[in-house]
Amino acid sequence: MIGACAKRTLWQGAAIGRYSPSTKPAFAAQNYLLFALGEPPPACLLPQARMLQGSKMKRIIVVAVVLIAACCTDGSAYAQQVERIYDLQLPPRLGTFKRGGDIRNHEANSPGLGYSAAYHKPGWTMTVYFYDKGLKTIGSGITDTSVTNEHASSKQDITDAGKRGSYHDVEWIRDFHAPDAGGNSQFICSHFELKFEQGAPLQDSFVCLTGWKNRFFKLRLSGLHDAKSITEARMAAEGWMQILTGANAAQ
Repeated sequence: MIGACAKRTLWQGAAIGRYSPSTKPAFAAQNYLLFALGEPPPACLLPQARMLQGSKMKRIIVVAVVLIAACCTDGSAYAQQVERIYDLQLPPRLGTFKRGGDIRNHEANSPGLGYSAAYHKPGWTMTVYFYDKGLKTIGSGITDTSVTNEHASSKQDITDAGKRGSYHDVEWIRDFHAPDAGGNSQFICSHFELKFEQGAPLQDSFVCLTGWKNRFFKLRLSGLHDAKSITEARMAAEGWMQILTGANAAQ
């Protein structure tokens, strides 16, 4: 539920506008948001709200500014949901990668598939996944059977995507372990070469798995084929392990 400040801001935004047939869709959308959140107008703004409902004058659309205020000024649970997956605060950047877009909630429609977030830099895309596939117990690190089985399943997913035509010219190159800064193996990874479209440039594509807090953490990383791509994958895995272990240490 939104806080009083954000609630007041939303209704103030509605009250300074005016309704007309040309703005009916935006009017309906804004009021749907207010009532969907279960928030009646604050008593101090009830006269403005009533005036809004009866007015036929042209209104000013302020929804975008209002939503930003609601999300950012109150420090509400909604703002936290945008920035966190489970109890992990996602970084806005990792090395030269920058996070883009919202966290995707796969759990809502497909329980067990968790959440994902994408990061980008020129020529490269990195996506991280947190999920459990409904398993009650997932060991930390890479030695637990559930983790090695899930890594094998993720490799097969890439191969199957090639057979379906989602990828082209798929070729498995190698499996390897990615160490953390201390040299300990923390990710089990696979390196593929593939094309996203027929005739498109060759890509190096990596999938890395580890167990984290009774969940799978999967890293998918793809970029233009280059001899140094595996170094990029190792650096990304090391960076994420620092974030994951930092979160563990904070508990």
